[in-house]
Amino acid sequence: MTAVAFGARLDIEAASGPGENPPLRIRWRLRNVGGVDLGVFARLPDADPARSYAPELFYIDVVADVLHLRKMVLPVPPGLQMAERQPPGVVILRVGAEEQGSLTLAQPVPVWNPYRHAVMVGEARGKPVAPTLPRRVTELAVSFGLFNLLPEEKVFPLSPDRPEVVRLWPPGASMQRQVVLTDHIALPQPVVAFDYETQPPPRRR
Repeated sequence: MTAVAFGARLDIEAASGPGENPPLRIRWRLRNVGGVDLGVFARLPDADPARSYAPELFYIDVVADVLHLRKMVLPVPPGLQMAERQPPGVVILRVGAEEQGSLTLAQPVPVWNPYRHAVMVGEARGKPVAPTLPRRVTELAVSFGLFNLLPEEKVFPLSPDRPEVVRLWPPGASMQRQVVLTDHIALPQPVVAFDYETQPPPRRR
């Protein structure tokens, strides 16, 4: 399918091989089809330096029977207190330019949503929380967070190793202007995902 909004067009595809629980292969293409340059929250930070700001890194959630992949500023869930939010790295999408990529997810697909995990940890009373709850999904949704660039905002490269990834100053204004573009498709076959659940307390020796 194709989703068009805010001067951008998003196309996604999904395929899987034969056999039981084959890997899920996903491709996406995001194009600026409007008349102004856009910023895309397309590079996500992570505590693991090897994963942080990798092009294939998405937040992953399960909502009903939908596997939802997101590159965006996540909403802060109720009950989570945060002093500040670390914004994702930004890729500038000039008029007529595109951002595309692919990733392969092995089954079961573990969810990854640091905010939701933090809320569940706070409610678990010391018990561990991990993605171990099997969920069956039949649809795929992919979302990107976009915003229009303002002349007064300053753009800085995130690091010399990633010149295509930038940060904006001040950072909060672009996060407040975020518009989310989402495309949905049916999966070629059902996929097993692992959602978060509270684990039994560790046994005392």
